[in-house]
Amino acid sequence: YILINVIQYDIITKHIVYIFILQIILLSFIKSFYSIFQAYEDMEYIGIGKIINGILMFIFIFLAIYFGLTILGFAMMYLIVAIVNLIYCIHIMRVKFMKPTFKLDISLCKYFIKEAFPFVLSELLVIIYFNTDSIMLSMISGNEYVGWYNASYNLIFALLSIPTIYTASILPSMSK
Repeated sequence: YILINVIQYDIITKHIVYIFILQIILLSFIKSFYSIFQAYEDMEYIGIGKIINGILMFIFIFLAIYFGLTILGFAMMYLIVAIVNLIYCIHIMRVKFMKPTFKLDISLCKYFIKEAFPFVLSELLVIIYFNTDSIMLSMISGNEYVGWYNASYNLIFALLSIPTIYTASILPSMSK
């Protein structure tokens, strides 16, 4: 958010980044629910959530191409899919596990922030490390080239995540 406002990007690019920031926030909640499902060794709910995500993305991308949506429309697709997936996670949590209650405990929040700070700093540095190339490319060549570059980069990254997915799926059983 800070970087997009410091560097003088056009308003459409800023709106797209804002939409993806909101989507990333929703994904953090979804991943929290997935962690709970994994802790209870009910991996099928994670699988169903990812299948729902994949099917909706396929349908929305097909519709977006068919109707000729702009890049802003594509960004909204990701946000809508994240909202649907979050609703699914909340529903599964309420039906199969417990009713989540949302209550703000300031002292607990302070404790979590203090304990999580090294992880937040580490994650921030990783994000900077992995995205500096895209920012530099956008400043040198423009957003179109960044799109092509990130499309190929994400294909390779998806292949590299297969061992991580496998490890995450067997971790609860192995830890017992």
